Amino acid sequence: MSRKNAPAAPSAKASLQINKQALEQLFPGPMSPEGVEAIFQQLKKGLLERALNAEMTHHLGYAKGAPPA
Repeated sequence: MSRKNAPAAPSAKASLQINKQALEQLFPGPMSPEGVEAIFQQLKKGLLERALNAEMTHHLGYAKGAPPA
């Protein structure tokens, strides 16, 4: 079952452009495997929270903190 007005998924040909400064902030130099894992855990947590908030906004029809429509 597909959703109405759902954004199109990025194509396989689309390339992700990551700012070099952002990468330098995330990975300032050589890191231990534990350090890299900790960063990835934070990234995954942030991504999942953002996706779940977007899903809830879509489901309810209004953004968090906004008056119900």
